[in-house]
Amino acid sequence: MNGPDGNDPDSSTIHDPAHQSTEHVGILSQGSNVFYDPERSVFFRTEHGSDDEHTVVPGSERELSPGETLGEAIETLGEKTGWESLSEWAEEHLESDER
Repeated sequence: MNGPDGNDPDSSTIHDPAHQSTEHVGILSQGSNVFYDPERSVFFRTEHGSDDEHTVVPGSERELSPGETLGEAIETLGEKTGWESLSEWAEEHLESDER
């Protein structure tokens, strides 16, 4: 699947126009950053590269399931490796039932 610019999504960075509306969710214990794209209802992980860019990890996208709250999705994402830290945005959603 190609990214929004027609290029391979493997080369996508968090600074690409397709990710302008993303919210930082937090950092997993393994060190990956997690972001949420509200326009597509998708969570994705990034790796911090040597050029100080956050590169989207191929295959890391996870869609928000129908009926699932953002808080539930954030909990599920952290179940495997745990969260090292959560953003204020993520903490607010963990405490609410907002969909």
